[in-house]
This record gives sequence, C-alpha cells and structure tokens, in this order.
Amino acid sequence: MDTLDSEEIRPSNAENENENENEINDEDNYDGLVYNVGDIEVVIKDDFANNDNLPVSFSLVVELDDVMTSVNTSSTTANQSLNSVAIEIAKHLQVQIKKGSEYYWEIRKTHVNKKDGEFTVYLGCTQRDDRQSNPNEESSKYEREVRPAIQRHQCKGNIKMKIDLLQRKARISFSHQSSHEKPTHRNINLSDEAINWIKNNIGYGIPKVEFYKRLSNDELIDPEKHTYQQVYYWVAKLSKSQFVTDTKNQLKSSKNFLEHCTQVDGGYKVIYYLENNFVRALGFTTPFLQLIERSNITELIVDSTFKTNQERFELFAAIVNNGGYGIPLAYLYLDTFAPLEDLPNNQSDNRIQNHIGQTNAIEAAWDERTIVQICLWHVEYAVERKMRETKEKNSQYTINVAQAANSQFKFIDPQWRPSNNATVCPEEHRKDVLLMIKKHALAHPLITNK
Repeated sequence: MDTLDSEEIRPSNAENENENENEINDEDNYDGLVYNVGDIEVVIKDDFANNDNLPVSFSLVVELDDVMTSVNTSSTTANQSLNSVAIEIAKHLQVQIKKGSEYYWEIRKTHVNKKDGEFTVYLGCTQRDDRQSNPNEESSKYEREVRPAIQRHQCKGNIKMKIDLLQRKARISFSHQSSHEKPTHRNINLSDEAINWIKNNIGYGIPKVEFYKRLSNDELIDPEKHTYQQVYYWVAKLSKSQFVTDTKNQLKSSKNFLEHCTQVDGGYKVIYYLENNFVRALGFTTPFLQLIERSNITELIVDSTFKTNQERFELFAAIVNNGGYGIPLAYLYLDTFAPLEDLPNNQSDNRIQNHIGQTNAIEAAWDERTIVQICLWHVEYAVERKMRETKEKNSQYTINVAQAANSQFKFIDPQWRPSNNATVCPEEHRKDVLLMIKKHALAHPLITNK
C-alpha cells in the first residue's frame, strides 16, 4: 500500500474529530467553478456572510499556482516529510480562509497518498468546544494567566482540503454549524509600512519568495511572528492591481488589460467586444497568429471549456497543429449559449476531453447525430488513474445496470458481477489494457455514440 497516513497534528477529541469529518460532503453547494487562489477570500466571505446565524456548508475548487505546486514528492520517503509538503500547501490556503471566514483554523490531521500525488488535510475551528485545553496542563495554566481564556462554542467547525498535485487543484469543503464571536487573540498582522513596501515594489518582477526575505532584512516584519504565507497573501492580493482595472466587470477589465500598450506590443489584439442585456463576449488573437504562416495551417481545432470563472463564462479557443504542438491563435469568452441556437446544426465531428458537460453542449448546439470523439490522452489518464486505485470499494454495477448495458450492447454478459474485494486491475495487466485502448482509438478514429 503506497498510502501513508500521518498522526494528528494537534491533540483533539478523536471521537468528535472523526464524527465531524464524516459530516463534510465534498459536493455540498459546489458551484462547479474553479477559482484562483487570490479569489477565494471573497467567495468564502460571501458564503459566511450570507449564512450568518445559520449553518455554513459549501465546497469550492481552487487552482494552485506555481509557488504552491513547486514541491517534489518523488524523492520523499519519510512520512513526516510528506506531511510537511501537505501542510505547506495548506498553510497558503489557510491564510485566505482565515481572511474570508474571519475565524481561526488549525491543521489537525493529514493523509498522504504519494503514488497519486494527493493529500487530504483536515482543519478545525480553534474555538470548537472539543479544542478545550486540559486544565491540568502547566502550559494551559500559564496561558490563562497572561490572557483571558478563549470562549469555546459547539460550532463543529471543520474544513477538509483534498489537494491533487497532478491536477494542480484543491477541493475545499467547509462545515461550520453555528456562528459565534470572532477571535482576536492572534491579530499579528503586517504593518502598514510593510504592506506599502510590497505595493511600491510589486511591479519590479521580484519573485514572491523574495518579498519575505527583503521585508525581514529591512526589519519591516518580524520573522519570529510573521509567516511567509502572510507576506505571500499580500503579494498575491496587490498583484491584482497590475491586471484588474474594473473589479465589478471582469470582461471589461480583461479588455482594458489586453488593450494596454505592453499587451498590444506583445502581439495581442482585441477583435470582438460586445455587452448588452443578452450577450457578453470578448474575442482576441494571440501573437502566434502573426508568427505562423497561413500555409502551415491545415487543421483548425475549436476547444471549449465551460464555467471558467465566477461569472460562468464559456471559453472557446481556436487551436492549430504546428509541428505536433497545439498552438492557440485566438480566444473567445462568451456568457450565454443562446446565440448558438441560430447557427447551422450540420456539424458532424467534434473532439472533446472526457467531460460530460462538453458532450451535452455539443449535442445542444447541433444534435445527437454529431460524432463525439473523446480525447485519447484524457481517456488514458482517467483509465490509468482508476486502475491505480488500491482501496476496496463496493461496486455500483448492479443487476439492473448489467441488464441495461446488455440491452444496448449484446456482447456484455448480463450475469457478470465485479468482485467487491478485488483490485480494479492487477498491476501486471495495466500496460496491456492501455495499449488495447490506444490501438482501438487509432484504428477507429470516429466512433459514433450509436
């Protein structure tokens, strides 16, 4: 078994801890969007504010940036070292969570799966009643002498982070059953002088990791009190001023950024902009349009991604094959599907990734006769990841599912059932399965869904 589980980071009531962890549902109020790290503070703040005096339960997915994912797990063997990687990533997100929720959260436990590059980190509200210190501990007695005891509440505040390094994403699930007074005992914020220094130097291309060193050297922060994650939070927050020109209109802000002289000189050009009561759209070309000879363009691929930002825009990319690489020539942001209803519906071939949303969108734009071909790379990735699963799971392949499959594909045995205590695929057969899939895909480039 390649899964390595750590012990709890902080002491807590184990029975209550497990009970509250099980209460979290990853799908609770998940909006289907993927957020940037710098955007989740506002999203979290809105959810907690809109549910004041009510239980809070929601999930969001955040895309991890280069600083967070620049960790190497391949050479890591010690359980504690793997936990350190998970904790460092969680600490970056922890700052945003604290700012948004206005509660303090502590890391309680981590689980690490080195093989799949996945981490699960559990955090708890520091004011939970099961966080109450043991009155017989000498350290607790000393703390109560220097400051008043922290008020505890039955909030059952719990957060679960599922971090996937391969996908560079983290799903954060929140559960906070009752609101209570906000804590103040850890208000060790950066000084205005330090924040202004970051603001004045943000445009000089200083790497994010250097800001903490320079602030420490200039004695604008105290390394004994202030963390790297605090500095990183302000660097990320203030960096937005370089490209966000309109906080209330993302489309207009993007247009203004693309029309800035540095972007125009770089070869970007806005070719379409429309905003009215029905449609909001922004189209622009990339420098590759001028660099690639027209005679070298023999195939044009249109890729689509839906719900790309908080405003649920669809993103369409015009891509060409150049030297075996997919090169983007132009992009279109579109916020409504309605205008496509008037377009011709005789498209016969579409290539997509393994996303049911893309399949549904294609069939809605044209009709069910359209041939939908799934991307081979995404198929191989999904199958290989499934075959690596080592935990036993109860199969959802019931007698009804088997009979329904047989009615559509007669070669399927309606009496066959998978074993609930067997692996998905033995390791010695995985390579053969992937080769079979690749051979089938290359031999039959157009596979209908009929």
